Amino acid sequence: LVGYEIDEKKVTSLKDLKIPFYEKDLDETLKELLGKNFTITADITQALKDVNVVFYCIGTPMSEDGSANLSFLLKALKDTATNISLCAKKPVLVIKSTVPPSSSKEVFLPHLLSLNLKENEDFILANNPEFLREGFAYEDFMNPDRIVIGTDNAKPINELELLYKAFNAELFFTSLNTA
Repeated sequence: LVGYEIDEKKVTSLKDLKIPFYEKDLDETLKELLGKNFTITADITQALKDVNVVFYCIGTPMSEDGSANLSFLLKALKDTATNISLCAKKPVLVIKSTVPPSSSKEVFLPHLLSLNLKENEDFILANNPEFLREGFAYEDFMNPDRIVIGTDNAKPINELELLYKAFNAELFFTSLNTA
């Protein structure tokens, strides 16, 4: 597993086990996994090399008008699109960020298509909404009461079902927009 962070100072801080926010038990888990099953990098080529699934866990802060600011997420999708050849064939791009309803279909998919990618040929888009409480996100992630996966393609179902199997939570598969 590879965590990608664009800010090299944050990467250095995380590698030094300094987490810039409070999250119960996250420091101990990071200490256990870092360098074993998990690496953190600011190098997108290292982060995308041969990956089958890319999770976008990116903040969507509130804009001045009260809407979600999706610019960071759109930039991350563009960065992936620019480097899609590094990924395994037809990677599953999973939106894990909190986004307004229908964003996957009405914003993210058209954005990826505008970058000369072809859906179901170059990538598959999925939405995997998070149900996380601030300060307990790690606990909530590790012990979900349900996992929702939205896609309009069958391939991510198998890949994400395998990834989430260890969590012993009920999986709900829906359309991309419903998720």
